[in-house]
Amino acid sequence: MRNSLVEAPTTFGRNSGTHDLTVCVIGRNEAGNLPACAASLAQLRTAGLDVETIFVDSASTDASVEIASRHFNIVLELEGGANLNAGAARAVGTTASQARWILYLDGDMVLREEFVPELLKLIHSFRGPEGLAGYTRNIYPDGSSDLMALVGNLPGQPCRAFGGAVALRRDLVMEVGNWASNLYSNEEAELYSRLLQRSVKVIWTDTLMVDHLTPRYSPSHRLRGSLLPWGSHLGKKFYGAGQATRRAWRHGNLTSFVRLKPLQYLMTTAIVLSVLSLPVLPWLALWLPIGAFVWIAALRGPKFAVNCICWTSQTLFGLSKLDPNYRPSIVRTRRKDQDLGASSS
Repeated sequence: MRNSLVEAPTTFGRNSGTHDLTVCVIGRNEAGNLPACAASLAQLRTAGLDVETIFVDSASTDASVEIASRHFNIVLELEGGANLNAGAARAVGTTASQARWILYLDGDMVLREEFVPELLKLIHSFRGPEGLAGYTRNIYPDGSSDLMALVGNLPGQPCRAFGGAVALRRDLVMEVGNWASNLYSNEEAELYSRLLQRSVKVIWTDTLMVDHLTPRYSPSHRLRGSLLPWGSHLGKKFYGAGQATRRAWRHGNLTSFVRLKPLQYLMTTAIVLSVLSLPVLPWLALWLPIGAFVWIAALRGPKFAVNCICWTSQTLFGLSKLDPNYRPSIVRTRRKDQDLGASSS
């Protein structure tokens, strides 16, 4: 039988201190990128760390599993399905980890050498931070690049946000219920909102952490795909904001989640109130979203204000998309040079 997330393989997850660090890499159809990702992890062992590497595959149809089996200690293959997502893969990898610290990466990322000293200080600190994140540099097919914009993050201070590349203490992630396995996107912010409820701080370092190979879309294509779900470049990720909002409400961390995205929810509130007031106070219905847009644009710029409108659309469309009962299933577990076959529950 297949093994669900909550019923992890009995050989995994018992001891969170067997290794210094687990590197949990997730991906789907990343055969072309995995060798470079795996090669970048060698510097961690060169630095003296006892590293466990786990690749969680989300039903790839290319050679990802075969390639990962040559480079990673453990490969976990997940059953495909419409609800499979990055958060589910990270949750499975977290459960399988046997280290105190976990470095989360995507299969199309390469760990930068500049980040390794920061990671070493984190792992060897006795009473240091409980998590660490740094800059992600997006590299596009034409060779151009830019840094991922994470507004509000200051060096040495708790993050306002972090992306898919982050180092966290495994025990704390498990204590707050692990990564949400039923969100198409925004799983990082949803997890962080629960960590913040326990006063867990992820510190931002002004250091390049990873290079991320990513496609480029035209501004008009991105705007259209961020505002409307039909034909969106985001795919099902479009619905993640609404899913995360509903999940946070169900699990009691909505206030903490909203605090991470106050201006986005200000715009959402203004638009919802505008719609509700339209039949009786049409002038108010007009000025509520305009006022919110002007204020947000004054604080963060017009581009951010447009992103807040897109967030509202994604939230409203995504509220009905949450499947609270979804759990990922492991269909096969492989160790390097050893195929353990289908997992049992």
